[in-house]
Amino acid sequence: MKMFGWTKKMEEKAMRHNHILAASLLGGLMILSAACVKEKSINDQYRPVGSEIRFSAATVYNHGAASRTEYSGYINNSNQYERINWVKEDPISIVYKRGTSTASAGFEVTSSITPDQEKSKAEIAECSDKLYWADGTADHEFFAMYPTKGFKNNETASLSGNHVEGAIPNTQIVTLKSGSLFQPAMEYGYMVAYKKVEASSTATTVELPFCPAMTAFQFRLSTQDDVTLTVSSFEMSSNAKMAGKFAFDITGGNDRGATWGTVTTSNTSNSIKVTFSGTAQIKKNQVLDFTVFALPVDMTQVTIKLNFSDGTSKRLELWKNATEWFEFKACKKYLITNTEVPSVEIWDYYIDNIPDVLSYGHLKTTTSTPFQVTSYKVKRGTTTKVPVSWKIQYSTDGTSWSNTPDDKQNVNITAGGGGTTLTVNNGANVVRDHYDSEYSGDSPLDDAAIAALRSADEIPAAAKDTDGYYDLSKHPIYGDNQFAEPKSMETANCYIVQRPGLYKFPLVYGNAIKGGSTNTPAFDVSSQHVEGDERYFLPQFRNHDDQPITDPWIKNNKHSGGSLINVTKAIICWQDVTEANIIIEDADVTVDGDYIKFEVKRGLIRPGNVVIAAMSGETIVWSWHIWITEKDLTPHPTKDYYGAYNGMMNYNLGWTDATTAKSWKWNNWDLQVRVTQDETGGTSKVFHIKQIGDSESVDPNVGSNTFYQWGRKDPMLPAKYTDADKDQYSATHREWKKTSSETLLTGANLKFGHSIKNPNLQYTSKGGNEGYWDGNEYFLGNLWDSGLKNNVSWGDNAARRPVKTVYDPCPRGYVVPNANAFTYFAGGIDYTSPLGSGTLHGTLHSNGYQFSDHYVSNGKIFFPFCGARAHDGDHGDNHTSIYDVDGLGYYWTACANRFDSNADYSGVRGRRTSKMMIMTREYIRACHEQRKGAAYAVRPVEEDPYY
Repeated sequence: MKMFGWTKKMEEKAMRHNHILAASLLGGLMILSAACVKEKSINDQYRPVGSEIRFSAATVYNHGAASRTEYSGYINNSNQYERINWVKEDPISIVYKRGTSTASAGFEVTSSITPDQEKSKAEIAECSDKLYWADGTADHEFFAMYPTKGFKNNETASLSGNHVEGAIPNTQIVTLKSGSLFQPAMEYGYMVAYKKVEASSTATTVELPFCPAMTAFQFRLSTQDDVTLTVSSFEMSSNAKMAGKFAFDITGGNDRGATWGTVTTSNTSNSIKVTFSGTAQIKKNQVLDFTVFALPVDMTQVTIKLNFSDGTSKRLELWKNATEWFEFKACKKYLITNTEVPSVEIWDYYIDNIPDVLSYGHLKTTTSTPFQVTSYKVKRGTTTKVPVSWKIQYSTDGTSWSNTPDDKQNVNITAGGGGTTLTVNNGANVVRDHYDSEYSGDSPLDDAAIAALRSADEIPAAAKDTDGYYDLSKHPIYGDNQFAEPKSMETANCYIVQRPGLYKFPLVYGNAIKGGSTNTPAFDVSSQHVEGDERYFLPQFRNHDDQPITDPWIKNNKHSGGSLINVTKAIICWQDVTEANIIIEDADVTVDGDYIKFEVKRGLIRPGNVVIAAMSGETIVWSWHIWITEKDLTPHPTKDYYGAYNGMMNYNLGWTDATTAKSWKWNNWDLQVRVTQDETGGTSKVFHIKQIGDSESVDPNVGSNTFYQWGRKDPMLPAKYTDADKDQYSATHREWKKTSSETLLTGANLKFGHSIKNPNLQYTSKGGNEGYWDGNEYFLGNLWDSGLKNNVSWGDNAARRPVKTVYDPCPRGYVVPNANAFTYFAGGIDYTSPLGSGTLHGTLHSNGYQFSDHYVSNGKIFFPFCGARAHDGDHGDNHTSIYDVDGLGYYWTACANRFDSNADYSGVRGRRTSKMMIMTREYIRACHEQRKGAAYAVRPVEEDPYY
């Protein structure tokens, strides 16, 4: 068999006995075997009790005994047999057991056997102590080991009782003999013997049948080229341990030698190196012949390497056939011959494995998925990799190949390699989404929602005040008590309407009353103020005239001139509907004493968002968000990455379903890409680019929500399910819009009043990339969390449940979440790994992610790709502020980015950024940071812990 230019023959030699070669060629492996005949000496006489025990070991091939020997090669080439010679003065240990009695002694070989004495025996004599025969009433057992000291490195072997210990070194020296074509050297070999002499036996000499306690590899290497190859060293390795210490117990035997139990090893190595004493050369018609010894264990995946004096090397892997390594059994000798060590230049060609590229073809993306092509060749006998150029072809069936891909699979792959480039990083990407799909039509999603709202029961009389109005501040927004008797007052900036009727809410700053009492921490935290942190901490929250809020009721606060505020009327700023589909008529909104009252008529109600403002004269002094929805707003139990509970709303704040949505089904396809080397035309690798089919049916999670600039209470207009503004209507010319012409804050003249008087404005950045709305030099961090402390770590603030402020946009019982709220979904605090890896607890859909909640078995919660509004109002040069509605989701937390530094992020200092979760089709980051001037979604969580 030829392997990488080599011819291999392997002869397995049963070293348990001398033999004549009975050769048969089996798959390149020559196995030598012979019959065994026990021989009884005619000189043996009855042994007297107490007489000295004599020992010998036969060398004649037809004896049952075999020995650790010096191999002398073929005596002559015509007879084709191999002699085994004993070496004079080699030490032998012998243990003698009879019943419970054990004795041992050291012996040595006294015979000097020459190659022509084919039938002589090796005589063994004791060195010190003697062993003596006992009476003939019981059997005698003998254990022996030869030699008990290695010939190199003073490796010591021992025999204690029937326990054998020895060592095979991982560096072996071959001493070459001059004047011989066959130059053997059988070093480090160990032989063990077991002999049982029956009580009735009359033999006076114990003939020990030795067998090998190691594995031997004899190499005979030659070349047919007219060259001289000088070998400096030889290396051999396998998947098993080849060198080191070994031990086993002799458990018995037969006339062919000992048998033993499990071999244990220690201080082992998987390789052996052979160096040569003398000049080791391979020439034409001259063989380099040497033997390597290894541990008595089975091994496979054997590889040898010849290192030559000119710095080159040649490597040989010992395979049984093209797909199967040869398995070498322990304690046998193998002859490995090679007649063609090449001197010509031979190259082996390789392309490293290329993993499949998995592309979700039904998701629109322009980001390439990289893959790596490593194409090279190696000159036989060297290790240097030389680049080889390659070409690509495509196939959809693995049979027909083309130089260009199918139109459906639009990929960008270029050929590469050659020159000095070994590895080429390339990319494959499906850039056409929806091309290979089945479209099943439009379905009006909000029809069912409208029908549910318009068919809802009347508000029960028991739930109303005596004036017949339902006080939105005195009822929870979910559960059995929602339409029960009124409870204690708890105000908010967002009120929920879920059926037609008459409604009212008090003229109170959002969240300033809780449990029927003043909620001072919502608007006055001056007791927490630390001198010098004015840039980072708002001690008293401001009203429309930038005056401190001193009382929950608007009427008890003052204008900048010092007069008390008198609310004279209420208006609708905007509604996210067309004029033909208004939800609340302007005439139905009035001021009645300490309340704003309005009616939602049964014939008009539909899902949507309305902003109602209280006015003093022509000035807006506060505004509220009315969210009309049929959704169940019961909190969904979730936990963050660290195990803290969050009762999370199932919907984004201000959510409404899309008016229509499409149902798609994407088909599977598999594009095979073949990389083929130019030089060979045959060395190639195939990898796959796949579209995984998916079905997206009509989903109630298709829709949009209101957006919020960080720290503001006022909702921004939703999107129109695409990168465009949703329809809106305003009879008061207060429609939502973006502006960069307003100057809110300059230096120490901090003015929140302008934003309160203009709840319909998104304040976009001026003069570049600042990304703030709340101050040129002010980086306030407590606008949505009055419990913030400047003297604690960011982590403490990130984990603590926020304290709701009068600027919090959430409805009763809910609050903007803390920075850790989304960490379980993304597998940690700053998850940046690609989709499908790491500990992501979510499934990607075409319109968002469905996450596991970490709390309820099989519980799921959906987060849509709802897009965002850019901080500069002109994202992507589309001259609108909305972007990426179909492929991105940004979700604010109540936590500003940093509370103790002015560290930059994208050129934005300190608290101009705040923490949020970002979702794209490529990655999720649960605790990212972005500019506070951008407007993102809010996913409310329960204000108080749930147990």
